[in-house]
Amino acid sequence: MLEICYNKSSKSVKTHKGEIFMGIILIDQLPFYLDEDMLIEKLKLRKRKGMLEMLNKLMKKALKTAKPKGMYFEAYIEDRTEDSVMIKGEIFNSKILAEATKKNEKVYPYIITCGEEIEEAYFKTDDLMEKYIMDGIINSILDCATICVSKDLQERYGLDNIAYHIPGALDDWPLDEQQKLFRLFGDEANKIGVKLSDSNIMKPGKSVSGVYYQIMNHKMEFI
Repeated sequence: MLEICYNKSSKSVKTHKGEIFMGIILIDQLPFYLDEDMLIEKLKLRKRKGMLEMLNKLMKKALKTAKPKGMYFEAYIEDRTEDSVMIKGEIFNSKILAEATKKNEKVYPYIITCGEEIEEAYFKTDDLMEKYIMDGIINSILDCATICVSKDLQERYGLDNIAYHIPGALDDWPLDEQQKLFRLFGDEANKIGVKLSDSNIMKPGKSVSGVYYQIMNHKMEFI
């Protein structure tokens, strides 16, 4: 159903299929695009020949190596209070999430990652400048993967506008509730290679997780 990534010239959206396991939509190779000019500006490389050659080399490496992945599913809000919501039996203590979804019946938990493949390539290099550039490239890959998943979700479920909230944000949603979020996915998170440590750190490090929800017609500040 999906492929979604921005094309440099047309900003068009493409589509490819995601698999479904136990009601969870899994996309095991999200498309992505790297914009050289944007990376030069973002990483403040200036237009020095050596830096540009290094960037070009690492971009080519990333395009061959990276396999960003994502998964999400549709879930009913089973119960709510002023400062919590219950999803699949797990209570999430977030006043912002409870307020933002007070008119919603459903939410969409998600996990998105740059993938183990590109992280392994990052750790294999000892050159500090290469690591710096590679980090910027991986961030861009994750940004694109996040756009892809959100667009797929909107297309699949016919949602106009969506927002999200994440554990650890704004001193509102405790980071340790990341454990609850991962429990919603069970063993399926292993299919995209994402693991959560006892200290609530995701591996690969360039991974994100949270809850998408449709923006309804009530006034609210969104994350």
